[in-house]
Amino acid sequence: MKNLVLLLFSVFVVMAVNVVSAEEYMVKIDGLSDSDIQYVLNSTSWKYYTPQYSLGNVITFPTEDDFARFLLPYDGSNFAFSPDLYSVSKQATVFKVSATLVGNDDVYKTIELNLSGPGYVYILSDLQLDLSAYDWASHCWIYDGDTLLLQDKSGFYKKLVTSGKLKVVMKDHGAAQASKFNIAIVFIDNNFTITRTDGLNCMKIDFKVIPQPILEIYSQPNANIYIDNELKGKTDNGGYFKTQVIGGEHELKISKDGFWDYTTTINIQNDTEIHVNLVPKNAIFGVTYKLEDNAYPDSIAKLSLKLSPIEDAYGTRMRISGVDVIKVLYNGQELEKSDDGSYILGDISKEVELEIQFKTPSSWGEHSFTIGLEASDVEGNLYSQQETITYEVLELPFLLELPEWKIGDNTVRVTDTTGQSYAVLLVLHDKDGNEVWSESKTLLEYGSAEFNVKIPSAGDYVLEIQGNGAKTYKEIHIVEPITLITKEVKAGKGQVATVKFSIVNPSSKVKYYYATLESGLLNLSINKTFAVSPNENKTVEISFEVPKNAIFDSYQLILKVYDSETDGLLFEGNVVLKIVENTIPIAIGDSSIPLWLIAIVGVLLVGGIAYALIRK
Repeated sequence: MKNLVLLLFSVFVVMAVNVVSAEEYMVKIDGLSDSDIQYVLNSTSWKYYTPQYSLGNVITFPTEDDFARFLLPYDGSNFAFSPDLYSVSKQATVFKVSATLVGNDDVYKTIELNLSGPGYVYILSDLQLDLSAYDWASHCWIYDGDTLLLQDKSGFYKKLVTSGKLKVVMKDHGAAQASKFNIAIVFIDNNFTITRTDGLNCMKIDFKVIPQPILEIYSQPNANIYIDNELKGKTDNGGYFKTQVIGGEHELKISKDGFWDYTTTINIQNDTEIHVNLVPKNAIFGVTYKLEDNAYPDSIAKLSLKLSPIEDAYGTRMRISGVDVIKVLYNGQELEKSDDGSYILGDISKEVELEIQFKTPSSWGEHSFTIGLEASDVEGNLYSQQETITYEVLELPFLLELPEWKIGDNTVRVTDTTGQSYAVLLVLHDKDGNEVWSESKTLLEYGSAEFNVKIPSAGDYVLEIQGNGAKTYKEIHIVEPITLITKEVKAGKGQVATVKFSIVNPSSKVKYYYATLESGLLNLSINKTFAVSPNENKTVEISFEVPKNAIFDSYQLILKVYDSETDGLLFEGNVVLKIVENTIPIAIGDSSIPLWLIAIVGVLLVGGIAYALIRK
């Protein structure tokens, strides 16, 4: 049964070793140049087994055996480099003991190690023993538990330890000649504790592990991935590839038939994702982009767009569709849209960066728009490509309750949805971007705050709301709700005069108003209530009788219009009343015709009729 367990364990370990790729076995020597490392290695003579390696920015080994041998003393007692300079790609620990035993009687020394688990160990044994007579000879035994692994052998050995215990027993025969024992053992992906030394000076060396961040690449399916000019594999059918690399700079190349090669230098210090959209051979630009900040509903997003020409591009034009563009910046300068709707970028021979500012939609979630690029190469071949820009609009950290906007006071309610406390700032801008009003309040966890937004007059405004790192904008359009039609009215004493004005209800519900027409000198005060349907433009008339005791030939009347729900004053205007003598009001506009003129017209009309009858 024990042999079966050993066999199964051996198969498992061999299988595990077979799936390990060669580049996993690496050593980095810190603080030395490549030339210094090469000099040391060229002058090093390895005892018993010479490891195979290749030297680049790190030392790589084709097998675990070569990797293990490199970590052990090259001559049995000395390391090629100071162990504190080593960084290794796999967790590795070395045990080392050097002992010289001599005495008048037999001397035994035992070292015991407890392993963290079963596994292979690599043993470098360099012994100087007197084996001339067995009874009083020197010996060295190495055991796996109670099972003998090695006896009196010098060399480099790979042994499987299944018991989890390793024991080294050294014996000197007691003669005048000393016995020397140099034993070093490396444990890979395993560890140990020293439980017995018998007074010997034992050393445990834990090598630093080379940081190997995970590099994840998203690109076209079945694309070749090269790192430092070495093919590492292909992306899968979903365009995904994953590997580990040593932290630092690397040359990355991605290639696929029908696409331009993508090459770049990457500096990897932590786990990194790289998204590369290979450029088809019928396109001339590589395109990468990112949002400079988080995007929120009804806000302004800034997109950084990089264009990398595969070849020199001439007469480049860019079109943007599917989004409301505010401005496009190229080399820090704002581009004007041409008559055909494109932005002229001109000739491009190196990577350029543009900034596109655009309005985000009102809904959160994933959104996209399209960028079209046209250019020619030096031979006049025309390239045309479409790039879909996908971006995420995040949900606001607060809820907004907005009023039906009007001139005067408007209440805006802001409620937190995150369970955090933070400041909220509201700023009202006019159409030119000037600040008209602002107010800041602290919003408590899941609490609400009300802001009284003051709109001074009709016009276009933008209300900016920001808090907890989010920002959103609300456009406000206030129409001129009341227009005075009758600025001057003429009427005689005792006659009826009419003042007219128009009023617009910009809301989505019926609104109620009242108006007053007053004059202190005339002792005039008239009230009228009325209603206006949603979005209706209504003409309202206020009629009154001119007092017969009016003294002056003109008076100033004051018209005021109020919101019935709030009693808020919406409009105030002046109307001039002109008193005319002996007039009869004629319903033509607001004018009156004198009686003498009417009499003359009447006489002429009667005379004309009489003359016509006589002729008959």
